[in-house]
Amino acid sequence: MIPPAKGYLHGLQDLAKANGILFILDETVTGFRIAPGGCQEYYKLAPDLVTFGKALGCGLPVAALCGRAEVMDALQWGGVLHYGTHNGSRIGMYAARANLRVLTRDNNAAFRHTWRIAERLCEGYRYLFQKKGIAAIVQNVGPMFQVMFTEKPAIRDYREFCEHVDRAAFQKFVLSLFEFGVYASPSAALHSIVTLAHTDEDVERTLEAAEKALNTA
Repeated sequence: MIPPAKGYLHGLQDLAKANGILFILDETVTGFRIAPGGCQEYYKLAPDLVTFGKALGCGLPVAALCGRAEVMDALQWGGVLHYGTHNGSRIGMYAARANLRVLTRDNNAAFRHTWRIAERLCEGYRYLFQKKGIAAIVQNVGPMFQVMFTEKPAIRDYREFCEHVDRAAFQKFVLSLFEFGVYASPSAALHSIVTLAHTDEDVERTLEAAEKALNTA
């Protein structure tokens, strides 16, 4: 979970457009998690093509390719061939429609919920690490977050992650959480996501488990 540096995404967009290159935004991970319109909405971007997956189908195998009409028109009548294992899956489309209706009802209340819950959880983690004098940071954009054991104040790219993040310490911490009824992926390279199913009680339980796990570390 590495938030883009200020101006980075818009710089890429401007560079692409200035040179007549399509600006493609991969929202396979971020789509329908950061905002109803994904990162393109949150960061106010205007990509030529966007890819969606994962969260769109709410667990069912479905993905989407979207874009400006003059770009997408190339797919008409086989001008540009497009194949897909799950093309034309009605059940996937029904799942996506139901999922999007839930996410956007009550003026996008689901996103306000996940952002609020994530902020409570991330701030709770940060407080625990500071209180116990543990070198760790929590980076997040809304409901997507990642705990990293490092002396660095921030991790800005993959190289810094490989050089400065203590992956063994993270794995030890997560495996200790298991003993107190909280599951997180033991892979230090994977982020976590707060969902609509998570509650304030889940945050409290997770932070209690985290404190116990840190006490046993």
